[in-house]
Amino acid sequence: MEIIIGVLTTVIGLLCTVTGLVIGFFTFSRNRDKDAKNDATESAIIRTK
Repeated sequence: MEIIIGVLTTVIGLLCTVTGLVIGFFTFSRNRDKDAKNDATESAIIRTK
């Protein structure tokens, strides 16, 4: 019984870790795209002044 609880705890920990990595990756890529768009907008505004 103790072995099953240990394995279950390990599996839950691994799932949480993988989920955190996936969320972090998608958040990073989303913000990277927004930063590129904002930089392009600022560059266009500076050039038109």
